Amino acid sequence: MFHDWDNRHGLTLEAGGILFGDGHLEQGVGKQLAITAARAGIDDIEVAYQLGVSGSQLRGEALYRAVRSATSAPHDTFRPETQIPTPSADNPPQNWRATDVETLWNSPIIGTTGPTVGMAIEETLRVGSEVFRRLDCLGPGVFEMPNLLSVPILRRWGARKACQAYHHGFIHNLTQDPKATTLAITDNAEDTRTSTTAGDRGAHDFPAAVESLDRPISDSGATTFRADHQVLLPTDQGT
Repeated sequence: MFHDWDNRHGLTLEAGGILFGDGHLEQGVGKQLAITAARAGIDDIEVAYQLGVSGSQLRGEALYRAVRSATSAPHDTFRPETQIPTPSADNPPQNWRATDVETLWNSPIIGTTGPTVGMAIEETLRVGSEVFRRLDCLGPGVFEMPNLLSVPILRRWGARKACQAYHHGFIHNLTQDPKATTLAITDNAEDTRTSTTAGDRGAHDFPAAVESLDRPISDSGATTFRADHQVLLPTDQGT
């Protein structure tokens, strides 16, 4: 979040100018710094090559010193390294430290005024955003239960239900009310570790129930299971 803010709004540099991040190369001094550093690196390589062509047997640190001397680089530093930007101390501080998540949510991203962390999160999670699309795409792969791999019907059913739960119980709430959903996750973390809901108990018991199923009876080519486990499946001739 804070990285994205600097990326879009830029940082003032000690040497002057403003440096922006990914996708903003044409703004500020970033492009010129990159070009200058690349050219300086090429110069270093050409100097080292010419030293070799001239018969020089220099190796290691001695070679490096000769290259730096030929390119008028500062002591112990190659010229490309002189283009590494240093942010100015005049940049307003980021407010990433907070006593709790709610305080962080209501804090300005930088300084004492301006957009808050919560506002930035809500924008990041809006429907159609890159983060939203990435989270949404996780749905089909969030359900993994090795015990069901040998039971195709259960595997397909479980994957479908888990995907629905992920989207309706998490993604939907996250986009509709990001703050409440985030606070529910963080504020109840300790309670989640020490208590278990009825729904959780059912989820925990499900693998054991599946594992305890008798082996399929296949005398007629059909697949059936013991009814006393309360897991009744339709016959699937294709599995």
